[in-house]
Amino acid sequence: LIKLILMDNSLVEKYGFSPIPKQMYDYNMLTLNSLITTGTPFTFETSTDKGDGAGPYVISLKRRSYFEYRTTTDQSAIESLQSETAAIQGQQVTSNEEILSAF
Repeated sequence: LIKLILMDNSLVEKYGFSPIPKQMYDYNMLTLNSLITTGTPFTFETSTDKGDGAGPYVISLKRRSYFEYRTTTDQSAIESLQSETAAIQGQQVTSNEEILSAF
């Protein structure tokens, strides 16, 4: 993935950056090629794969980022608090009306 990003200048230009100098690119590629690459490679699900999709070296299609998860849970908490606030405000209005009607 890193090699793809380094080799594809269209992404760099698309987001308004300048490509790295050729000397730095060559050095980075030499470094990447010299890394020890033993070990189990990760795979990516392209569709839901029951059983194997939960494997130790599989990036699941259903994977959620922490930001997305937290946003979802925060939204639920916000909606709950808004409902509670509306209920409390409704009780206050009722109580004020009761006080005024007593006079």
